[in-house]
Amino acid sequence: MVNHNGDAVVCEAEEAIPGLAGWFDGQGWQIQETLRALGELLMNIEPTSQVVSRDVFNAFVETHMGQRVHELVAERRELSGVGRVMVGLALAAVIEEYQPVVSALSAYGDAGTGPRWDTVEAGPDTHHFPAGLAFYSDALVSGAAVVVAIRPPEGQARPATLTIYVRPDDRVRAVELADRILDRAKRDHHIFRGRVLHAEYVMGGVQFEVVERPAVTRADIVAAPELWAELDLNVAAVDRLSGQMRSMGLGVRRGAMLVGPPGVGKSACCAVIAAEMAGRFTVVYVDARVGATALRTVFDECVDIGPSVVIIEDVDLFIGSRKAAYGGMALGDFLAALDSHPAAQLLVLATTNDVTSLDAAAVRAARFDSIIEVPPPGPAAAGLILDRLLQEVPGGEGVDAAAVVAALPMQTTGADLREVVRRAVLAGEGTVDTAGLLAVARGGRFRPVMPAAGSYL
Repeated sequence: MVNHNGDAVVCEAEEAIPGLAGWFDGQGWQIQETLRALGELLMNIEPTSQVVSRDVFNAFVETHMGQRVHELVAERRELSGVGRVMVGLALAAVIEEYQPVVSALSAYGDAGTGPRWDTVEAGPDTHHFPAGLAFYSDALVSGAAVVVAIRPPEGQARPATLTIYVRPDDRVRAVELADRILDRAKRDHHIFRGRVLHAEYVMGGVQFEVVERPAVTRADIVAAPELWAELDLNVAAVDRLSGQMRSMGLGVRRGAMLVGPPGVGKSACCAVIAAEMAGRFTVVYVDARVGATALRTVFDECVDIGPSVVIIEDVDLFIGSRKAAYGGMALGDFLAALDSHPAAQLLVLATTNDVTSLDAAAVRAARFDSIIEVPPPGPAAAGLILDRLLQEVPGGEGVDAAAVVAALPMQTTGADLREVVRRAVLAGEGTVDTAGLLAVARGGRFRPVMPAAGSYL
């Protein structure tokens, strides 16, 4: 008979049956639960909360391993956002490889919950990977039974985990298996390596999305040769000269900040570097929230991925000077991230409209090694930009670009020139001429101007 606590007891009528308690303890969990429920029914006992709430995953582990979960050894590895995908893909390959000797079940939830699989898109490819399941096998490790479980993150409190359950005598084998799975994930299933990614902050950490590779080239940009030379110097440090820099103890990671007013082409220059390096390097665009709160996580991920370029647009949006009471935790986290992984093949490109608003500690050498000014174009450069903008515009071949440039105000940017052409095309019903462009240039409305202060109802 089974008592209220689920223990096997021998009644007077059953004393003739020797070893009943031992027999009960030797049964699997499902048989024990069935007998316990039957005993409660016959004795008119309210079902215990233990039976109702028993975790399906624990039951799965105990059924296959023949021991309670708390008696097993759990080798656990925390997974980053990228790591969760990589390890999931590696486990998907393992499950397929070892079928049909693998038995799979949901790693958490009730009995009606099946294994959870997620989907990630990387360029034209769609990948499916387990995100919440466990499987049992006695073939993964020779002579040892294992349950391998992967669990998704639970908000910010708990990251995703890979856990391997074994009997205590097999702990060393569990460590070896965990290392083997992680190595396989990095070697064969790194679907983000060499791509262009966008990092955004989501509940539980940083999430990466594959985006299109920039199509812009140096031929599309009118920029001083000195600008490209400075960018190329930083690229060389993390690329072809990285081994020499590391061997000399000079560090590899580099930071370059492009400084200039809005519309001068800072982002376009970064896009050129991204387009040139994608494939050999992984390129990660970081939004303001990630830059302010999780930049170190991005850097850590990049080190796992391999050689990387991290692009941070408008860094002044979230990193200001401590003298202006704008510092604090965000600034501290940002500086700590910049100081991490000095030997990594990691190039950080940032842009700002106002370098003077940034804390001096952020723009010193070894954090941002190059401060590269991107000024508004001079007359000659403005003429080249205007010629390129007019190449596909009807009537553009007959425009006196020099006359139009001479009519423009000082500090006219490339973005301003583009708006001059757009307005002239709209006013000319799809075509342009010198007179139309001069009218737009002299009118000044290609630059948004706020109305005079006043009260409006």
